[in-house]
Amino acid sequence: ARSSVFAAMFQSDMQEAATKRVVVTDIEPPIFKQLLQYMYAGKAPDLRLLADEIAQPLLLAADKYDIQDLKDECQMLLRSRITVENAIDTLIWAHYHSATRLAEAALTFV
Repeated sequence: ARSSVFAAMFQSDMQEAATKRVVVTDIEPPIFKQLLQYMYAGKAPDLRLLADEIAQPLLLAADKYDIQDLKDECQMLLRSRITVENAIDTLIWAHYHSATRLAEAALTFV
């Protein structure tokens, strides 16, 4: 119910509806575990404890599966971690992945 993408998979004529199985090959298991934790618990994991290396792919997974609240929380965390050393890389990454709020924050920082 938290993901319109998963809902569509199971409420249509897609293979997932028939097999009641979703095969995810493009998200690393630790990232997908965090995504599932959010979907089932109704709250994001403690993002402050996540390294940027996890927050970025988690944001991409949340975007892929249309989980806006988690995407917003990941962007908020990454915005709070913008530094002189990573501002340009963050701006490029955010722009490339359409993370608008993060890109705006990085641009403002620069």
